[in-house]
Amino acid sequence: MDIAASLTGALEAVTFADRGADEVTGLLVEAVVAWAEGQGWRTYRRAASVLPLPPPYERQRSVLDVACARPGGPPVVVEVDHGDRQRTVDKLAAEAAAGRVAVWVRWGTGRLAVPEGVLLVALPVTARAGLHGRGRLFSRVPDLPAPAHTAGGGSYTAEELGAGGGSDMVESSTVESSTVEERGAGGGSSTVEERGEGGGSYTAKEAGQDPPAPERGAGGGSPAEEEPDSDVALVLRAYAAFARGDIDGAVRDLAPDVDWVEPDEFPGGGHHRGPAAVAAYLRDSYDGWGELHSEPVAHRRGDQIVIVHRVWGTLRDGTPASATVADVFTVEDGKVVLMMAYADPADAFR
Repeated sequence: MDIAASLTGALEAVTFADRGADEVTGLLVEAVVAWAEGQGWRTYRRAASVLPLPPPYERQRSVLDVACARPGGPPVVVEVDHGDRQRTVDKLAAEAAAGRVAVWVRWGTGRLAVPEGVLLVALPVTARAGLHGRGRLFSRVPDLPAPAHTAGGGSYTAEELGAGGGSDMVESSTVESSTVEERGAGGGSSTVEERGEGGGSYTAKEAGQDPPAPERGAGGGSPAEEEPDSDVALVLRAYAAFARGDIDGAVRDLAPDVDWVEPDEFPGGGHHRGPAAVAAYLRDSYDGWGELHSEPVAHRRGDQIVIVHRVWGTLRDGTPASATVADVFTVEDGKVVLMMAYADPADAFR
């Protein structure tokens, strides 16, 4: 059986119009599950990967969108992604090296190479700016034109993430997915990633959906029933809003007297009190990027939520930039009352 060809044929039938990125990924995940179950395979959503998370979370595991157990063959694992994220590349490469059949369902643009031994299913989509230029809406309809290709591949720019309007575009699938957003000196984003086996660590995609089920053996069993941490979800939704260029959404859940503290060495750093001041700071931070990417992971530490945020991209003047920072949030009664940012993530855990 040609797994990549079979799955490509199944996903060709999936169409949608004006859907958000997370909605599209969800539709494709469901289609992958339906395809696998049609083969008579047992499927597991959000199954544990062989790849551990990076320090300081190395005792926890990454998760896979879909894992399939099949008789007479190695497991099939599938990642469904939109965007450009190194962790997907690393995860699928590790799965292939472990003897599993690793499949990357990649929709949209990107620039990262497909790992050796990984099967690629590429799905082109059309994209346009959302209402009032906020976010991107994606469509896939029958008889799409051939995707546009460029010699250098593709990557997200601030405009594509929703900083402004722009004409409709066709995205070609050349790289990885599930990108989140970034912050230059502040700000944030949301992507799906994983929660470790010990709990307490989330990514934005995960906080807005069902928690991942633990990997199950051949004997089956019911996935654990857990409720996502509502405060973590609130914080990661703000990162997602920032990624869309929706600054109003990013500050929607701040308390009227919120104290927002950025390191003095960050552009515009220092104390910002109240949602309006924070919004001005975030807007300046967002506008400083010409191209940005982010990978935030939330970790619960008692009453606080620590976001370890890896940021990379290109500034407006064309200068490449990257950093890993940490933001520590205190949430009371559904509102952020304090945010302390640290240039060195280790300081947030001391």
